[in-house]
Amino acid sequence: MRELEKLEEDFIKEVLDELTRYQIDSVKKKEVKGQLTEHFLEARQHGELGLEGIGTSSDFVKEFIEVNGMGTDPMRPSAGHMPKRLIIGSGAMVITFLLSQLILAMFLTDSLSPVFTDQSFSFNLVYRISNNTWWNSLLILISLSVASLATVMTIKYAPIRRVGLK
Repeated sequence: MRELEKLEEDFIKEVLDELTRYQIDSVKKKEVKGQLTEHFLEARQHGELGLEGIGTSSDFVKEFIEVNGMGTDPMRPSAGHMPKRLIIGSGAMVITFLLSQLILAMFLTDSLSPVFTDQSFSFNLVYRISNNTWWNSLLILISLSVASLATVMTIKYAPIRRVGLK
């Protein structure tokens, strides 16, 4: 009898995992779990095996989705939103890099100082904010590091609204 209970628990777990793949909300998952538990208990009271008439967990979930009129394709939670996240991350990269370069130019170089009088110096915020090549390289490396960190954080933690099934 104990082995049958373990099989029933495994079946319920498989069904819940399958429902998660289809992005079914937690209320519906609780309903399904309750219905399956009730079915197994009633079958046991009648001396029957509850798993016989149900089939496999994926067949059960597909039938449940068709009966409730939901989409039949499993959803991949992050795959559909990755292009949007990459666009947002790319924008964050560019903005963070330029802001970092501007802040470093303002506080660590004389390029934006009103008393800076070197007329031969051609200032460029992206790659040349100082007369020294090594200093430019270091500032660009710092800005790229900060921008990369901001991009990773944006891609990982940016709130993306998901359009759910109704």
